[in-house]
Amino acid sequence: MFLNYFLFVIIFLVSITGSAQTFNFNYTGSQQTWVVPPGVFSVNLIVAGAKGGGSNGGNGAIITKNCFAVTPGQVLNIYVGGMGTQGSNSGGWNGGGTGHNSTGSATYRSWGGGGASDIRIGGTALTNRVIVAGGGGGRSGGSGPVCGGAANCNNGAAGCSTFGAGGGGGTQTAGGNGGTPWAGTPPGGSPGTLGQGGQGGYWQTASGGGGGGGFYGGGGGGNDGCCTGANGGGGGGGGSSLVPAGGTCVGGGNTGNGYVTITVSTLPGVTASNTGPYCPGQTIQLNSTGGGTYLWSGPNGFTSTLQNPTITNMSAINAGTYTVTVTNSGCSATATTSVTLNSGPAVTLTPSNAACASATNGSVNVVATGSTPGYNVSWTGPSNGNPTGIEIASSGGNYSITSLGVGTYTVTVTANNLCATISTTTVSANPGVTGSGTFIAPLCNGAANGSITVTASQGVAPYQVSWTGPTSGNPTGDEIISPNGTYQITSAPAGNYNVTITDATGCFYTFPISLTEPTALVATASMTPVLCNGGSTGTLSGTASGGTSPYNMSWIGPISGDPSGNEINASSGSYSVNSAPSGSYSITMTDANGCTATTSIQITQPLPISASATNSPALCNGSADGSITVTAIDGTAPYDVAWTGPT
Repeated sequence: MFLNYFLFVIIFLVSITGSAQTFNFNYTGSQQTWVVPPGVFSVNLIVAGAKGGGSNGGNGAIITKNCFAVTPGQVLNIYVGGMGTQGSNSGGWNGGGTGHNSTGSATYRSWGGGGASDIRIGGTALTNRVIVAGGGGGRSGGSGPVCGGAANCNNGAAGCSTFGAGGGGGTQTAGGNGGTPWAGTPPGGSPGTLGQGGQGGYWQTASGGGGGGGFYGGGGGGNDGCCTGANGGGGGGGGSSLVPAGGTCVGGGNTGNGYVTITVSTLPGVTASNTGPYCPGQTIQLNSTGGGTYLWSGPNGFTSTLQNPTITNMSAINAGTYTVTVTNSGCSATATTSVTLNSGPAVTLTPSNAACASATNGSVNVVATGSTPGYNVSWTGPSNGNPTGIEIASSGGNYSITSLGVGTYTVTVTANNLCATISTTTVSANPGVTGSGTFIAPLCNGAANGSITVTASQGVAPYQVSWTGPTSGNPTGDEIISPNGTYQITSAPAGNYNVTITDATGCFYTFPISLTEPTALVATASMTPVLCNGGSTGTLSGTASGGTSPYNMSWIGPISGDPSGNEINASSGSYSVNSAPSGSYSITMTDANGCTATTSIQITQPLPISASATNSPALCNGSADGSITVTAIDGTAPYDVAWTGPT
C-alpha cells in the first residue's frame, strides 16, 4: 500500500512538470484497479479486447479515448480480456463464450470467444462500464472449422458459417443471435447477453465456436448435427464495443490477449477571471491561464480566441457567465468567470436661477438614489468643484451646489461602488436689473450744465446709481427707490459716460450715454474808417458763428448799443452799425442759449487836413504871370484845391 501511494506521488510530480506517465495493464484473468493520483484530472485510454480462440478466431476491437476526465482519488476497475482457448471452458476471461470438446480427434474441438476489456467506475457491475472493447468470436470445431466474427466498433461481426451457422454479432442494445444447427439438430448456439458471449452449440465431433465478450456478447456458433463424422460448426459472433464520446475505434485490430493502457495526460490547468465588477461604459477585461489554444463564449453571443479578450462599453447585456475552453495537446478543459455590472446611481438635478446674468448665487440641487449609497458629487462648468468625502450619505439624499454663475454644468455623482452617473443642467438668470438714460446737453460749449436722467427697471429695488466719464460719481445712498424710478445726474459737461445701476441683490446693469454740446461761439468784427478826422462816418460790423442761432450783438465804445432783437439769424451772419465815430469798440455776441463771445476792433480816422501856400509875384504891375504853390498836409489823398481872389 505504501509503495502504491509513493508511486502515485511520483506520477503526480511528473504530471505537473509536463511529462506523461503511462500505466500498462495486461491480461491476468482477474480484476485490476488503478487509483487516480493527486492533481490528475485527465487520462488517455487505450482499451483492446481479446482475440477469439483459434488461428482464425475474430480479432478484438481497440478503442482510444484521449482526455478522459477523472478526479484525484477515483478508483478505476480494470478488466482485461483473455484469448479464447480450445475445448470445454474455453471462453476468454471477461465474457468470452465457451467452445466444446470433441469425442473424435482432439483437433476437432471448437474454440472459445475472446474476452472483452473494459473499465468500470463507481462499482464493478456491468452497468458501471464506461468503455468496452469487444472480444472476437471463437473458431468453430470439426474437420472443416471456420472463422469467428471480429469485434468491431459498434456491432460485432457474425461468425463464419459452414454446416452450422455462425453466431450473430453483438449490438448496442442486444447480444448476437445463436447460430442455428445443421438440419435443426439441437441445441444450436446460445445468444449473447449483456457483457457475455453465447456458448457454441455442442455436437460430439463438430461444435460451434463461442461468442466474443463485449458491451453485448456475440452469439455462439451453431453446431453441425449431421452424422457421426466431423464436418464443421459455425464460428462465434464478435462482441460489440462501447466507445465513449470523442473516442476512436479500430475494429478487429487486436490479435492477442486484451490490454489496457492508461496515460496520465496533462490537462490544462485552466483559470478564468475578470477585473470586475464593472460600471456602465467600462471595458471588460477577461483573463485566462492554461496554455494552448483558447475559446471564449459568453452572453450576447460573445466569442473570442484570444487568451485575454476585452469587451468595450459594458452594459447589462454583457453581464453573466463567461466560459473559456483551453485545449492543449488534444486535451481540453474549461473554466468560468462571472462578470457583474454595478449600476450607477439615478440622479436628479434641479437648478435654481441666479439673480441676474452677472450674479453667482445660482444653485443646483442633486438627488442620488440606487447603486451603492455613499455618493461623491463633483461638477465642471463656469465654475468647478470636487469636495472631498461623501456629499450624499444615503439613497434619496441630496446635496446643493451653491454660488453658481449662469451657464451649463456637468455633474458627476460617483457611488460607493465607484460607478458614476454624469448629467448636465443649466443655471439660468432671473430677469436682471436694466435701465435707460436721457440727457440734456450743456447749453454752451465747455459748460458743465448738462444732465442725465437715469431710469431703473426689473431687478430688485432699491437701486444705486454710479457713473464715470468727464465727471464721475457714486452717491452713497439708494438713488432710486422703486422700479421705473429716476435719478438725475446734474452739472455734467459734454462727453461719453458709462452709467451703472446696481440693484439690492448686487446685480448691475451698465449702459453708455453721450452728452453733446454746441460748437464754440465765435465773434469777429470789421470796420470802415471815419472819412474825416472828428467825423462820425465810420461803420462797425460784427459776425457770429458757432453756438446756437439766432444771435444778439451788443457793443461798447465811443458809441454803445444793444438792440433788443436777434440781429443775426444764422451762423456766419453779420450786423453793421453805421455813423460810428472813430475809437475802440468791444463787440459781444450772445446766442440763443445765452452763450457769449466778445471781440474788439478799432475804427480809425485820418489826421486833420492842413495846407500851406507860397507865391511868385507878377513880374510887372498888372501882369498875370504870378503863381501860388499850395501844399496839402495829412487828410486823405488825393486832394482837391479850390481858391478865390482876383481870379
